[in-house]
Amino acid sequence: MPTENWGAVGRDLLRDELARQRCALEDAFGGAESALDTTRSTESLDADDVRALRRSLNRARYAVEEHAARVTPGVEPYGEPVPDLPYGVYRTIAEQ
Repeated sequence: MPTENWGAVGRDLLRDELARQRCALEDAFGGAESALDTTRSTESLDADDVRALRRSLNRARYAVEEHAARVTPGVEPYGEPVPDLPYGVYRTIAEQ
């Protein structure tokens, strides 16, 4: 396979990953919005909703930093990746 085709493959893979992350963000935020819908006064955000939002944000940021930023001229990825757990949970685990 000629070398120029690998660039197209990489762009297609990145585009597909960014589209997946966009859809996941839309789903997570849509779920949170539904939970807060004022027409259903018995529902509210719960821990699972917030965790879903964080997971989606973290995965989207990972895709941007580890994939998009690395292949874009003039852009470098941010430093450390976003943790999968809240910092307080990390501290509790580290203290054990």
